[in-house]
Amino acid sequence: MRGCHRVLEVGVGTGLLALPLAERGFRVDAFDLSEPMLHRLREKSPASGIGLVVSDATRLPFRSVSFDGAYLRHVLHLVPDWHAALAEVVRVVRPGGRFLASITDYSGLYEEVQQRFLREAGDLPLAVGLSPNDPGSLSTAMTALGARGRQLPPIRGRRSLTLNRFLHHIERGHYTWTWPASERDRVHAVHRLRTWLHQRFGDLDRPVEPEYLVEWWAFDLPREVLASAR
Repeated sequence: MRGCHRVLEVGVGTGLLALPLAERGFRVDAFDLSEPMLHRLREKSPASGIGLVVSDATRLPFRSVSFDGAYLRHVLHLVPDWHAALAEVVRVVRPGGRFLASITDYSGLYEEVQQRFLREAGDLPLAVGLSPNDPGSLSTAMTALGARGRQLPPIRGRRSLTLNRFLHHIERGHYTWTWPASERDRVHAVHRLRTWLHQRFGDLDRPVEPEYLVEWWAFDLPREVLASAR
């Protein structure tokens, strides 16, 4: 986010991205629809200086042209009217500002376990908004809003999360894609997942996916305020 001093995170969760940015001197404002998520963020870092509000992504409580840039990661699949959410980002970011987005979901064994959980929990949908596997629609929507986009080089990372911990997080409803399932359905689905994975791998203390890639898209916003954003 070079050249950005005040930035907005769309769907901050517990601060995975916002906290490191604040530590590096960025002025970060953020919102989330989940008050419990924001409560956990405040507990993690009460002196972070991040401005936090509870808000719907389609109706932001910020004035137009308030930010130098904005970003989101794994949010638009939760927003039925995700086009309106993107329009709101364009409204609150200054002309010529930048918007970064990552919508891609899991790969490899992560994706396999996720898809199996969704089936076992009652054929739940992966997304009620933009599909994580559809960056083309994201690009088309941003182009319609006057932005110019490009895919950034993938970021390679490593995870130490084990299958046991992954199943624990699923059962506790820590992932957004588990939220449509009731607690009872989550517990039953995880029991079946555990049996399946134990038969397949035996040891469930193995890492789920030691290496992974995170894909980001950068959008340069139009240098004039759109009529719809005034």
